[in-house]
Parts: sequence; C-alpha cells; structure tokens
Amino acid sequence: MEIKEVLSEDEKSITCEKILNALPNWFGIPESIADYVTGVKDKPFYGVFDGDNAVGFVSIKVHSPYTAEIYVMGILENYHRMGIGKRMVQVCEEYCRMHGMEFLTVKTLDEKNPDLYYQKTRLFYESMGFKALEVFPLLWDEYNPCLFLVKHITAAKPINTVQNRFTATGFVFNDDNKILMIKHRKLGVWMPPGGHIDENELPCKAVVREIFEETGVMAKAFTVAHDADSPIDARCNELPLPMEILLTNFEGDGLYNCINMNYICYAKDSTLNPEKSEVDDIGWFSPSQAIELETFEFVRKSLRKAVRYYRHITNSEIHEGR
Repeated sequence: MEIKEVLSEDEKSITCEKILNALPNWFGIPESIADYVTGVKDKPFYGVFDGDNAVGFVSIKVHSPYTAEIYVMGILENYHRMGIGKRMVQVCEEYCRMHGMEFLTVKTLDEKNPDLYYQKTRLFYESMGFKALEVFPLLWDEYNPCLFLVKHITAAKPINTVQNRFTATGFVFNDDNKILMIKHRKLGVWMPPGGHIDENELPCKAVVREIFEETGVMAKAFTVAHDADSPIDARCNELPLPMEILLTNFEGDGLYNCINMNYICYAKDSTLNPEKSEVDDIGWFSPSQAIELETFEFVRKSLRKAVRYYRHITNSEIHEGR
C-alpha cells in the first residue's frame, strides 16, 4: 500500500466519488456524496493506492491556524482492518504538525442513532485518541445527530536540537588523601560521583546531595580560589567555586551536553553505602590508583588537576572550617 498526496482536482473528485459510492453503509445519501465530491477539490487530499488502484482516501478541511478537520475519509470494505484507517489519521496528524496546528477534529454519527456501522466508526476514533466534545442534534437532521470529536496534536520532537543540562561532580578526598570513585552502572566506567542539578538548586548543594545519594558519604565542597577584593554584603554571598566547568557529551553527537561543575570535596566520613541502582562498584583509591582505573581521558585529566588543587588547599588552609 502507498499513501500519497493527490493534487489534481479531477482525480480528487473521481477517487472520492468511486469510494463513497462503494460504501453505502456509511455514505448512502446521494446528495451528501455529491457535496463531498465537489468539496474535496480545494482541500488537501491523500489517497491510498494498491498498485495503481485507489482503495481509500482522506480529505482535510482547515478551519483556522490552530485547527483542521477530517473532512471525509473512506476505505473500501475489503481493505478494512488492515491498519489503513490508522495510517490515514496519522497523515492528518502530521499535516497538523507541519502547519503548527494544535487540534484535529472529526464529525460522525452520535450513539443516539444505534447504527452498527457508525458504532464501529466511533470506536475507531476513540482508539485513535479522539475525545467527544459535543453533540449537535440538528446539524444534519433529527434522525442523524452529529457527534463532534477532537484530538490534541502534540508537537513533533525537534530533530537535532541541542539540549544542555547542568550537572555537578565531586572529587572527594578523605583523611588518608584517597579519592572516592564509583563504577557508573549506565556508563560502565569509573567516575567521581555526581549528577544533575535540580531546578532552583545551588550547584554547591547539588554536588553534596549527589555524593550522598550515590555513595552514602557526607561531604563538604571547597572553594578552590578566593578574590579578596570581591564585595561581600547582605546582598551578595560568595559560594564555593568549582575547580572547573566542562562541557561534556557522552554520546559524541553534540546534541545532549552536560555543563559540568567539578568541585573539590572533603569527606566527613569515609563509610560507604552505595546506591545499587546506579553504582556497580565503589571504593577509595590513591591518586595513582584512581588515574589507572578504566575511565574517560577527560576524567583522568580532571583527576590530576583535582589532586594538585587538593594538595594546595590542604597545605595552605589545613582543612580550615571542617
């Protein structure tokens, strides 16, 4: 089966007339068929073809910049229950997305008329996510009350759109000058603990939280540098500064990036209680051991840098404020 857009007004009318006349259980009123045959000419029209033979179609009526309607749709009975109807509705949904429309509507016979064929039609549209909004009892006539259904069209996910997420990582040292490392379950390599910064969360708080959640270790973030001339008053408080801020992309595609703030941290307690859903292994390692672990090269570079900073901090401040 092939679905393709039909542009010729004559072909639209001929296809519509042929298929609607072959569906008397749904389209049994000649005057209505004639209206559709004329009405489809100036509307978007998609046909379903089995080879060169048209076996179905759908026509779309645009009501506003926000809404389109399935104006008329028909599929030959021999081709029912083959997924063609679903594909035709999806074509209409995609038309809405391409044109920035939020709603797709359709009109069909309400259940107050107990027609079995239209009962199947209602069930089909309900299965496709349409919701009944209102019944217009006299829009067609008193014997054929009109049910108005609508479906909200979700916007298509942008393709190749860059996403940047803020994260915080802690290079945690204990009293033995060893570094805390975890074997990350998802990445499959050794990493310092860390994770995403929550909305409205300070990065220096996020790194402490992530370290505790992943490892059970309570830590404190150090400031790696201090500008003595920076103004400190009631309106401005200095936060612990990260050692570095890196833009990392684990997939290598440049589309999902972590803006990662790497902190030097001190462990108040070396007891380990890892989160097993995220951590495959955990341990305290000497700097030389940590650098030899299986990890990313940029992590090794940051490890070396963290060791230099930590030695400087401990030598100059002697763990002040622990």
